[in-house]
Amino acid sequence: LRNVKTMVLRVGHPTSNPNTAILDKPAKRLESLTIVGVDEGFFTFPDLPFAGHSPNLRRLDLKNLYLRPTINLKNITHLSLQGIFVQPDKGTPYSIRVLYLLKRLKDCSGLEKLELRAIGPQIMKKAHIKYIKKDAEFPIHFPGLSQISLRHFLDPLTPFAILKAIRTPYLSSLSISHGVDSLVEDRKDLIPDEIRFNDEAASADAVLISPRRIQ
Repeated sequence: LRNVKTMVLRVGHPTSNPNTAILDKPAKRLESLTIVGVDEGFFTFPDLPFAGHSPNLRRLDLKNLYLRPTINLKNITHLSLQGIFVQPDKGTPYSIRVLYLLKRLKDCSGLEKLELRAIGPQIMKKAHIKYIKKDAEFPIHFPGLSQISLRHFLDPLTPFAILKAIRTPYLSSLSISHGVDSLVEDRKDLIPDEIRFNDEAASADAVLISPRRIQ
């Protein structure tokens, strides 16, 4: 791994003996990492990949994996999570684990782009949004985050809660899709008042909302 800058791994069922030991070795020049779970849910991304020795890793793309709420994502600037299921943390209500995943991102002070697609478990009750106000760690501030994409959620409550739990002064692009268009009568049902766009992005043009029924 001494000279590797870009890595793409496909991991499968444990019985297929996927060679993931490479994630335990230092990768000091690695800049971009993509891991795709061939069999969904059989692989858990390590809390501290490359034994903590990947100082140049900036782009992380994970698909169809498990994540623990204790994951360390320091220094990431571009993060894409698709088909990710957040494993439980002791004492954490089931449906708000996705918010606890956001806490792990607070070390990503340089985060510029965040893409979340079909992350679970999803928030399905408005009452669960109250945890954001009760938890002193929310909201989480991302000073450089300019692009947010929240796609393929079954219910608009999840993207609403995610947006309510973060702050960014330089947001220029926001894309949202969800599966139940009948529940959204107004943009305010998806975008909390706390979200502000930078001066160069008019809110009417910066937001792309496309309700989709998930098959």
